[in-house]
Amino acid sequence: MLSMLYSKKTLNNEVFNREKLKDSPIWLALSFNENPKYGEIEQKISYTHNSTSYGILENYKSESMLMTLSKNKIVKNYQFEKEDVIQNLQRIEVTKQELIKKQIEETIASLAALTPETVAQEEKAWEWFRVSMDVLINAISKIDNIDTILQYKLFWGLRDTVMTSRLIIYNLDIEINILEQGLLFTVYNFKDSSDKSTQGKTPDQKVLIKGVYNDIFNKYIEVLKAIRKAEDKILN
Repeated sequence: MLSMLYSKKTLNNEVFNREKLKDSPIWLALSFNENPKYGEIEQKISYTHNSTSYGILENYKSESMLMTLSKNKIVKNYQFEKEDVIQNLQRIEVTKQELIKKQIEETIASLAALTPETVAQEEKAWEWFRVSMDVLINAISKIDNIDTILQYKLFWGLRDTVMTSRLIIYNLDIEINILEQGLLFTVYNFKDSSDKSTQGKTPDQKVLIKGVYNDIFNKYIEVLKAIRKAEDKILN
């Protein structure tokens, strides 16, 4: 009943409220082409402020786009054609990047509270992470949305008071947790990309980083930048 009384304009203004986006969301979840279909691009964005959850679902197909917005249980559908498609694609992208930027800033603040320690054994873990992420960045740069598609999930925010970011892309599951003792990174490299469950599996790497945590996080951000560049190429 509440959804029927809520206007599309009001919901639109609340979901894309630029003032609200200045604050870091408690939790952010993104997905891009989770269930890919030929000729279509689907993107989902959800974020939580205080006790309110907002959602954006975008289904883009050539010169048309269906957008679904939500606030808790209130849901509205919007249909756009031709030039309105580009305008709303840009608006969604700006909102997404602002949300990611806030989570990056919050993570940097959490890292700044740590006291670095010199741990010789970390160099091997850092080198493994650096090389693995460079391989991933190179693969992302070659996406053409014809023979190769971009497909990922990103989760970011506070989980049990711990700042956490998790990226699932291709056969990799990468998670970063900012703990009091340092940065804990965990990486699963799935041999079978159709089975991405981590339950009962041993990660390929799980290391608590006490010294070079800024290097780890900066390389993680490089991956996100590569994803954004690939998205821009696909959507434009």
